[in-house]
Amino acid sequence: MSVDIVDRVERRAPAVSFGVTTLAALVALGVLALTVRGNFVPGVAALGALLVSVAAWRGDVRWITYGCLILALALVVAATRSPSPPVAAMVGIAVALCLAWDVGRYGAALGEQVGTGSATERAELTHAGFSAAVGGGIAGVGYGLFRSFGGLSTVGTLGLLIGAALLVGTLRLRQ
Repeated sequence: MSVDIVDRVERRAPAVSFGVTTLAALVALGVLALTVRGNFVPGVAALGALLVSVAAWRGDVRWITYGCLILALALVVAATRSPSPPVAAMVGIAVALCLAWDVGRYGAALGEQVGTGSATERAELTHAGFSAAVGGGIAGVGYGLFRSFGGLSTVGTLGLLIGAALLVGTLRLRQ
C-alpha cells in the first residue's frame, strides 16, 4: 500500500492572466483584420490568436510564444504588402502582441508555481498593468520619433526600430 503525498498542481494559467492574454491577442487580431482586407493575413492571424488563447488556458509557455510568432509574422506580411501601411495601427498591434506574450508567460509560470486555486489576482493585474504601461510608453516614444523625423524615411524608420529594441530589451530585463 503506497500513499501519494505529493499533490498535483494544475497546469493552467490563472484566470486574470488568461483573460488579459486572450484579450490582447484578440485586439491584435481585430486591428489587423480591420487594417488589412482581402487576403490570407487575417486568417493566419486568427490561427495565431486561437493558439495564444488555448495555450494561455493550458499554461503552455512554448505554444504561447508560437502563437505570438504567428501573429507577428502576419503583422510583418501585412505591413510589407501594403503600399502605405497605417504605422500607428501596426505599432498598436505590436504592443498588443508583446502584452499577450509577456502576460501569458507570466500567468503560465504563476500557475505552475502556485496552482490555479491561489489568490493571485493582485499580482496578475499589477503585472499586466505595468506591462501595458511600459509597452505603451515605449511605443509612444518610438512612434513619436517616427513622426518627428518625417514618417517613412530612413531616420523615421530608425526611430521605430529604436522603440522596438527598447521594448524587447525591457521585456528581457523583466524576465
